[in-house]
This record gives sequence, structure tokens and C-alpha cells, in this order.
Amino acid sequence: MDTYVDSEYCNEILITCKQTPKASETTVEGVIKVAMDVDNCLIRFFREIAKQAETETVREMFRNLVEMKEAELHKHALNALHVTVI
Repeated sequence: MDTYVDSEYCNEILITCKQTPKASETTVEGVIKVAMDVDNCLIRFFREIAKQAETETVREMFRNLVEMKEAELHKHALNALHVTVI
């Protein structure tokens, strides 16, 4: 609770989310791309927080979040390949 982050990644994440097309205006591939873009933003953000964290507990928590997001990104990539093949 004592950790405060002021990072340019916050704005990057918000901008990426705002660029999300409306459901009726996109394809499955478009949705997967947006999900991957958001995951990439979050990964960069979490890595930065982990580097700047003052305590090992906070560093470890954000390292774990990076690992989780990288696994999701991998899953999105596999889904994108599956959708492209079909």
C-alpha cells in the first residue's frame, strides 16, 4: 500500500484501451490483436514497476504479474494462429 507509481505506461495502457474498436466493427483477429496490444502494455508497465519497487515483496508480485501476462500473450498468439489457419 506504500508503493506509488507515476509512469508513462499508465497513459499508454489507457490509449491502447481507448483504441479498441466496437464489437460490431471488428473481427476475431481484431479482438485478439487488441488483447495482445493491451497485454504488451501491461507487461512493460509491470516490468517497470518491478524495477522501481522499493521492497522485495512488491518486486516479486510484479514479476509474477509479468509471468502471468506473458503466458496470456502466448495464449493469444496461439489463438491468433488457430483463427488464421481456420
